[in-house]
Amino acid sequence: MDIQYFKNPNMNVLNCTHYDLDGVGSHLIIKTIFPNAKYAKMYYGKDNDLLTFNTIPNKEQYNAIIFTDYTPATFMDNVRATGIPTMVLDHHASASAFNDPSNAIIIDKSACGARLTYDFYQDVKNISHLEELIGYIDTFDRWVRTDMERFEHACKLNMLFKEKYKLNFDAWIEAYKDGHTNLTDDDIAVLDKIENEVNDIYNNLQFTDLPCGGVLTRCDKRSTEVGLRIQDSKKLNRLPLVQLLWAVTDLLAVVRLLMKRLLWK
Repeated sequence: MDIQYFKNPNMNVLNCTHYDLDGVGSHLIIKTIFPNAKYAKMYYGKDNDLLTFNTIPNKEQYNAIIFTDYTPATFMDNVRATGIPTMVLDHHASASAFNDPSNAIIIDKSACGARLTYDFYQDVKNISHLEELIGYIDTFDRWVRTDMERFEHACKLNMLFKEKYKLNFDAWIEAYKDGHTNLTDDDIAVLDKIENEVNDIYNNLQFTDLPCGGVLTRCDKRSTEVGLRIQDSKKLNRLPLVQLLWAVTDLLAVVRLLMKRLLWK
C-alpha cells in the first residue's frame, strides 16, 4: 500500500499508541495532524491489548488505523481483518521482524516512536514548534545520556507526565500542545516533592555486597528514580553491576530498569 495514503489530513484516524511518554508524544503529533483523531492506549499485554482493540466501538468509521510506539505483534491478523488501512510507526527491537515499509509497517530502532511520527508527518503540516519537546522525549525513551543536563531535564518531563498528569493523555496534550519544555513554578513544586521522597527512600536503603561484585537491595516504591540514584552514586564507581530486588508489585519496573540501564561491564 502507498504509505502516502496516511498523510491525508482529512482522514478520520484511530491512533493505537503506547501508554507512556513516548506514546502520548506520538499521539500529540497525530492529534496535531488529525484534530479529530481518537486514541486507544496499548500496554504490551497480549490479552489486554487484544481486548482493548476488539472493544473499540465503531471502528468502521475510521479511514486509517495508525499504531505509534507499538506493534500489534500478537494480533496483527485481527487488525488486518478490519479491512481498514493500517500503518505502524515503532522502534522496539522486539518488533523488528515485522518491519515492512512497503506495507506501511516501519520499525526503526534509531529513534523513539514520537520522533518517528514527527519525522513522518513534518512535511504534511508545520509542526516545528513540537520538535524540541519530541527531542526530549526521544532522549528519555532511548536513555541517551551523552548530555546529562539534557537527560535529566527529559527525566523531569517524564516524571511530570506520570505524577502531575497521572498518565492522562488529554490533560497532558492540552498542556503541551504548544510544545514548551520549560518548567513552570507548579512543575518545580511537584518535582521538589518527588525529589524529597526519593532522597528519603535512598538514604534508608540497605545494601548487601554480592560475590559477583554487585550489590543487592530492596525497594518497593519509586523504583526508576531510586535506581537512577544508585546508578549515579559513588557506590557504582567500585561495583560493576547493581542488581535491585523490588517488591512483586513493581517487578515489571525493575525488569525494564535492568534491561535498559544497568548493563555495566
